[in-house]
Amino acid sequence: MKKIIVLLLVTCMVLFVGCSENKNTETKSTTTKPTETTTKPTVKTSLTKEEKETIKLNKKNFQSNKEMDVCADMIYYYLYVDGMEEDVIVNHYDKELPTVSTKNIKVTTYKLSDSNKKYHNYLIANLHNNGKENLIVRMYVEFLDSNGEIMGSDLQTVKTLSSKSDYPLRFTGKYKFENFRYTLKEYNTDGINVGKLIESKITKNKNVISLKATNKSDGCDVIYTTVAVMLFDNGRLVDFLDGAIGEDHFSGMDYGLQLTENNSATKIFYSSKKYDTAKVYFDGYAQYMGNVS
Repeated sequence: MKKIIVLLLVTCMVLFVGCSENKNTETKSTTTKPTETTTKPTVKTSLTKEEKETIKLNKKNFQSNKEMDVCADMIYYYLYVDGMEEDVIVNHYDKELPTVSTKNIKVTTYKLSDSNKKYHNYLIANLHNNGKENLIVRMYVEFLDSNGEIMGSDLQTVKTLSSKSDYPLRFTGKYKFENFRYTLKEYNTDGINVGKLIESKITKNKNVISLKATNKSDGCDVIYTTVAVMLFDNGRLVDFLDGAIGEDHFSGMDYGLQLTENNSATKIFYSSKKYDTAKVYFDGYAQYMGNVS
């Protein structure tokens, strides 16, 4: 009888231990599962030699303060109008431009996906000048992967960011970027606020957006004008449209477009996005006709 009782006790102990082990196993499994699902695989972007060189070149161009680099497309215009040789232009604009503080610039950024909505590859940065001076503003952006490594870069310039005005810039990344960082540079300019010289009207017919711009200045020829349109739906940026606008005076070259006094030009954009608000911005530089040789 004693043998039977001992055997029963041993059997119960085995069953109890077995149940305890199973219970602990289940608890361990449920506590480790969230860690497994929240861990993202690290993917390193492999850049080509050409892409690496482009990043270096963008950074080098940004670091330069030479007038030839800062005001490149403005100088192209004078090159054609004045009939001067290129080497003369280069030597003349080889001087260094002094930088000023960037503390008065407020930057608001947005991410946009490509047309297929596969990933974010556009960074839109709206620059607002809170200061009293008109400025040339350059912005250099580096796109970062999940490791914080640079996977691309872009450099854009606002030619005249007037006091208390805005202008948005588009920065394009080839690959999906997880994060970004940027640096600003500013230079004082006597450039005219192009936006105050232009009257604009925007209309939409299905997916076609027409923007009509008219030079309403008194004797001022807007030499180079770019336009940017931000489309919002319920306060969210859904599309960004930009390009040069004006009459082509230099055979298909964007920097040759001019919007002359009292004349109009129309820019056609295409967008299938639903929006309730369209904000229009102009950038460029202007000059009185009497000063152009």
